[in-house]
Amino acid sequence: MAAPVHLSKLTSALRQLSPPEMEKFEAYLSSPYFEIPAGALPLFQYLRKFHPVYDEKKTDPEVIQKKAPALGNQKRQANYGSDLLKCLEQFLAIEDFKATPDSVDRHRLQAYKKYHLFEMFNKEHEQLLKALDQDAEQNFDTFYQRHVLTELALSGFDAKLNRTIQNDILPVIKELDVFYALKKLYYHCELRNRQQVLGTPYQEENIPYILEVLEPYNNEKFPFVHLFWNVYQMLKAKTFDEGEGYYMSLKHFFEHTAQSKPTLNVKEVINYASNYCLYWNSHGYNRAGAEALWWYELKLKHDLVVETGLIQPSDFRNIVSLSLAHSKPAVWIKQFIDTYSLYLPEEHRDTNSAFVKAQYHFSQKEYNVAMPLFQQAQVKEEPIFNAVVRRWQFMCLYEQDPTNVDLLLDFLSAYEKYILRNSDALHWAKDIFTKNILYSKKLLKATDNAKRKQLAENLKSENYFTGKEWLLKFL
Repeated sequence: MAAPVHLSKLTSALRQLSPPEMEKFEAYLSSPYFEIPAGALPLFQYLRKFHPVYDEKKTDPEVIQKKAPALGNQKRQANYGSDLLKCLEQFLAIEDFKATPDSVDRHRLQAYKKYHLFEMFNKEHEQLLKALDQDAEQNFDTFYQRHVLTELALSGFDAKLNRTIQNDILPVIKELDVFYALKKLYYHCELRNRQQVLGTPYQEENIPYILEVLEPYNNEKFPFVHLFWNVYQMLKAKTFDEGEGYYMSLKHFFEHTAQSKPTLNVKEVINYASNYCLYWNSHGYNRAGAEALWWYELKLKHDLVVETGLIQPSDFRNIVSLSLAHSKPAVWIKQFIDTYSLYLPEEHRDTNSAFVKAQYHFSQKEYNVAMPLFQQAQVKEEPIFNAVVRRWQFMCLYEQDPTNVDLLLDFLSAYEKYILRNSDALHWAKDIFTKNILYSKKLLKATDNAKRKQLAENLKSENYFTGKEWLLKFL
């Protein structure tokens, strides 16, 4: 049962804290340094006994008043609850501040300057600069901190005392330029990626200048710059072959660091690389599919597929589809489905589980089991997913009975109408689905050997598209 309304926001927030965090929060509330309102600590101590479950009976205003008279009636409890919630917000802000050493270091140095403790400032400033030089990743946080340290050193009371020709602030601008260039390149990678996948607008702006600023850092001494430089060039490529050299640079980096878990920042590079492979796999490049599976196996190895207890439905589907396409053992695929379906968001669990189970049974030629599952997998608000489901349905119907031409043609006709109705949402994928339908119809109508031979020749000369190899199997 839920907590009463007068404490519901508070109990919802407290529920997110782990037992060690609850202990730290109580220490925070007990400290005279933070000037905690009088009723916040007693209310917390009452609620802590029930953490993390706050049912309606135990948090009823009358029950609280009876068991903890000092907390008063419902109105006073609500006021204490508001005070405690504000304390929790401040506590979380402090915890986040403590978890970001760069911010703590910056504020400490600023305090040294404020109180004219210049010797302490200079000593720690030098140590922090050395630590930045030794940072293995050299990401944009490193470059930003280097800019901040340079700015702190060249500003303030002591800097004004030394107005000489050596007191040049140009390094502040230079470090800022590098930081902004890297940050912009980072976001341009996301813009390129979204343009490729979703068709959102993309304007190149001042990319040549950005790359010029970052050129001195495009090497293995600065891995983060080097990685995102290659990500951008890879995503910019018009074909899989054109971007493959940049892609391989990314893959080699992760091959050389395969034993260590990727950091949060570098993990994004894995997503860009796998998305690149998935995009070109959708255009029929088989080796791109094998590469996409390599990245998913890397994520599985380092427990990166499940985040905060959930798996992305698209990742779940992609892993199964790629594993089937590249002959992963059936036992491994079934075990993956059984294990990871439990991590799907609840609202997506039934449809996505049904789809991958249908794929699995299709691969085992259990068509009667697969077809109802494919039907269960259709979701109105996801046109691309629905179009993919329909393609698999057609393959299942065809392999089950290729002689039932009228049924198959009717299905393709309905499939084609669905693609036309959703052409805007399908973006780049529309042409792939359309071509698949076109050749599927031709397959059904190629009734003699001469026609099938001619169709096979025509199909081989086509650019890659998803389903091309499956169609060729039957010609």
